[in-house]
Amino acid sequence: MNLHSAIPVLTVMNFHHVLLEQKLHDRALLASVDAALKRINEGTFGNCLNCGQEINPKRLEALPWVRFCITCQELIDGSG
Repeated sequence: MNLHSAIPVLTVMNFHHVLLEQKLHDRALLASVDAALKRINEGTFGNCLNCGQEINPKRLEALPWVRFCITCQELIDGSG
């Protein structure tokens, strides 16, 4: 196989990789949304799952499925 014949195969492989990554991202997002809906039903939506404090409403507006307040998220990410 020469370079010219390999390019279409590599392009298709890259496309499939991108689709797989998107599918994994979509599944994770759906799981996060489902978990947020469960917290709404349980009456715990808007409270940090780590410290129990109220999550900033602006943070929830931007990311309604968020599980942690910004302080705890930074600690979890290692940036706090």
